[in-house]
Parts: sequence; structure tokens; C-alpha cells
Amino acid sequence: MMLEGTAVLKVFVYGSCVSRDLVELHKKSMDCVDYVARQSWISAASAESELPSESKLSSKFQNAMLAGDFGSDALLRINSRIDESDLVLLDIVDDRFGVYPLNGGYVTPSAEFTMSGLRKNLNLGTHIPFGTDEHFELWSDAARTMMGSLGYGIEKCIVLSVPFTEVSFESTIVPDALSRKAASWNEAYLRYYDFLSSIGFRVISLPAKMAISTRYHQWGVAPFHYVEGAYRWWFDRIIEARPSLANL
Repeated sequence: MMLEGTAVLKVFVYGSCVSRDLVELHKKSMDCVDYVARQSWISAASAESELPSESKLSSKFQNAMLAGDFGSDALLRINSRIDESDLVLLDIVDDRFGVYPLNGGYVTPSAEFTMSGLRKNLNLGTHIPFGTDEHFELWSDAARTMMGSLGYGIEKCIVLSVPFTEVSFESTIVPDALSRKAASWNEAYLRYYDFLSSIGFRVISLPAKMAISTRYHQWGVAPFHYVEGAYRWWFDRIIEARPSLANL
């Protein structure tokens, strides 16, 4: 499916490389106005914390994402760009890390957090793993907070339901995510997507048969790095779900 004329969708991305890659692969039709990553929904809806010291990360992007997580800035950034955005593209892949309580709020123990060297300077609470009842209750409250914060902007939101996979196009071994099998992740995620649908978020689920990884992906083989056809399928479903986008 193609957009009419030379229309370019202004897309705010809050999620993982899945949403980011979808936009990047359709850059003739999509322009990313901002990108929030490595920030779980629980962190986004919690009290902000200050970075305790300079991190060991050399990447400007990684440091910015880490600061955003500590600052719990996702909702503020979305709302600051909502009027100029045609689409808010969301996914909850990075919520798989769970959260740590910190000073009345929460932080996301992403790979960047681990590599930053900041942990030794923090008085963290006990890790709350993704999929546990405690995590789901906190996350459900965060989802309600996000919905309330978005207001009318909820109509611009689409959530990608991302199936983890063990299948690759070349039959290359797909490594587990955080030492957990794809089937286990997919089972754990079900109630999260069901909850989002139940409170009014539009969720688009990639068919399991299309969840195929490939060693030719820009970032290599992983349970949520797909062949290009998967991203094209999502793009077509997005336009079908919001017909007005095709007429911009």
C-alpha cells in the first residue's frame, strides 16, 4: 500500500527498535519527529529521578535515552509533539526488562543502564520482573496514566503487538532474549496487549507466521528483528486502521 502523492506521515515513536525500524524502512512515507526508547511504561508514569553521576556510555543517543528514563520524560515529550504528529507509534518490547524502584519512582534496567556503571551509586529496591503480577499491576496503572495523559491524542496511537520468534529465514539460531524462550515471552505478553485493547488502545498484532528473523537485519538476528516483509505488513495495516493517513 502506498500513500497518495508525496504525503509524509509525522510519526512519534515510543518503543523499541521494532517501531523505529518500521519507520526507517518507510522513510519515504514516514518521518520520525521524536523517538523515546529504553523507557518502560512504568518508568514513564513514575516520579523522575536525577542521574547520580556521569555514565560510562560513550554514545550520545544512549546517554540521552538513559537520562530520559531517569527523568521519566516520555509522556511530556509525546504531549509536546502530539499536535504536529499524525501518528504515535508505540510498542512495549523494552518493558521486558522489568523495573527497579528508586526514590519513589522506577527505572528500567536496560542494557544501557547495565553498561552505564550507575548502578553502584544507586539505592535500588528489589527488581520487579516483567510478567509477574506485581509488575502487571504497576504497568496497568501506568497504561491508564498514559491514556489519561494522551486525552484526544489516543486517536493517533497505534500499539504494535510484537511476537518474539525462534525462527530465522536462513535457519540461523535465534538467541533467547534475556535467557527466556520466545514462547514464554509471548505467553507473558498476552495479558498486557489484552489490557491495552480493553482500555481503548488500538493494537495491531503481527501474525506469528510472519515473525521471522534474519541475519541480514541491520542489527543481526534477534527474537524481534524481522525480515522486511513483516514491517511492510505492519505499515499496510496502519494505513488501513487509519484511512485518513492515506489522504494527507
